[in-house]
Amino acid sequence: MNVGEKQIVARDYLETPIGLLEVTVREGRVIGVHFVEEREEPLQPEDPVLQQALRQLAEYFGGERREFRLPLELRGTAFQKKVWNELRRIPFGTTRSYVQVAAVLGNPRAVRAVGAAN
Repeated sequence: MNVGEKQIVARDYLETPIGLLEVTVREGRVIGVHFVEEREEPLQPEDPVLQQALRQLAEYFGGERREFRLPLELRGTAFQKKVWNELRRIPFGTTRSYVQVAAVLGNPRAVRAVGAAN
């Protein structure tokens, strides 16, 4: 999802073992966590939901967290939201193929669409 500057309420960054993450929050909900190459100027880095997201991500990468408890704003098609909600049900430490997710959603031929939703 491309997020325009006018939509972003808060933004900050977290260095992780797998790259630099940009976390964006709008109206008390996380709207994006993306890998980026460079930092931009943080926007409202003191935002409480942004700080909570950064803390939980740091705990996850530090091996201290297995579940995230953050308010999310899922923006996408009805199908994308179904995929994302199904992905949220996958227990920590386990994996599911796109084929498996498509089957659970009742549309075993939607493998590519599941992959694209990721």
